[in-house]
Amino acid sequence: AIVLMAYTMRTMHLHLNWATSTAGISPEHYRHKFSFKYFYFYLTTAIQILKEWQSSIGEHKCYQGVKDLHIEAKVGRRGLIWPFHFYLRNEVWKFGNETLFTVTTCLGAAFSHFSYHTSEKEVLISPYEIFLVKSFFQTCSRLHLHSVGNYSKYQCQLV
Repeated sequence: AIVLMAYTMRTMHLHLNWATSTAGISPEHYRHKFSFKYFYFYLTTAIQILKEWQSSIGEHKCYQGVKDLHIEAKVGRRGLIWPFHFYLRNEVWKFGNETLFTVTTCLGAAFSHFSYHTSEKEVLISPYEIFLVKSFFQTCSRLHLHSVGNYSKYQCQLV
């Protein structure tokens, strides 16, 4: 619970998301420059535990609005996504509307009761979940992603 609350506090998620996006450059970079190894490990473990508790739910459809982000995506491509947290309802527009992600996650878990912002209905997505681009509308920057499995470059090791 502590790691979930810490992640949702003011800037922690920003620092972790940025660091995670560069952590996989190389094994050496991950070992020597990624300073969030333990936090990342505990956060992914928390997602797994929450998902177990919510096993009857199946998948979550969630959203994230982003300002100042223009992307190119091709339908049928696969990839990982950042940030880790998305929203179940209208909170999505607080963070921008230039690009809207609609994500169907099978490995993510709702965690509002453990969030610093308990009124926000949030979903944490496993950082190793792979998504398929189901649709992309460039004119209005709308992207729909659907879970197709998982991938872990370092097999979730605390290297």
